[in-house]
Amino acid sequence: MEEPRFSKIIQTIGEDVEGGGTFSEALRKHPRCFSDLYVSMVRAGEASGNLDGVLMQLADYLEATEELKRRIRSAMTYRWWRLA
Repeated sequence: MEEPRFSKIIQTIGEDVEGGGTFSEALRKHPRCFSDLYVSMVRAGEASGNLDGVLMQLADYLEATEELKRRIRSAMTYRWWRLA
C-alpha cells in the first residue's frame, strides 16, 4: 500500500473480520474512509448473500464519482484560465 495510514486501516479491518465480526461492522469503525452509504450497501450485500455484486456496484460508483470530480476540476481550471 502506498498510504501507510490506509494500510493500517485495511489491516485492522482484516483483523476484525478474522475475529468474527462482519465486514460492514469493520468498515463502520472507519467513518472517515467509508461513508454510511458504503457501509449500508455492504451490510445489504452481506444480508442478501450478494456481497461480491454489491462490491462491484460500489467500485463502479466510486470510479464514476472520481471521473465526475476530475471533469469538474478540469472545467473549473479551464474556466479560471479563460477569465485570467
